[in-house]
Amino acid sequence: MPEIYSQDDIDALSRIHHTIYYKMLHSNFEDNFPKIKGLTSLEMGVLGVLSEFPGEMLRDIAERLAVPKSTLTSVIDRLERRGYINRTISRNDRRSFELLLTEDGKCAQQQHIESEQTGYKQIVDALDTPEEIAELIRLLGKVAEHF
Repeated sequence: MPEIYSQDDIDALSRIHHTIYYKMLHSNFEDNFPKIKGLTSLEMGVLGVLSEFPGEMLRDIAERLAVPKSTLTSVIDRLERRGYINRTISRNDRRSFELLLTEDGKCAQQQHIESEQTGYKQIVDALDTPEEIAELIRLLGKVAEHF
């Protein structure tokens, strides 16, 4: 199948993506959400998994996030040092640890959700009609399915 896009299309998409990314990055997001300040996307992903699946073990989180356990170990260590998670010995397998969010971790996850909602609202606020919003959602859904 021949390509239906040009290099100019790819360049335009790149410019748009980076413009949105940098505007969101340099808005007051971190000031409004101090618990997630300095967290990486992978660290926030771990908080999200543990919020949805409390007590999950390292190997399960690694599988859900599609990252090696070796990468995840340092992420878990950082989140534990920050006071966002606790390791407890598994009731089912005493050789393994379950990971649980602390109250600070739950607060950070809530701020993560709120920061995403703020960003998404800015995106849809840029559109003029419900039909444009529906079309954006449809097209992004199609892109997500392709990946």
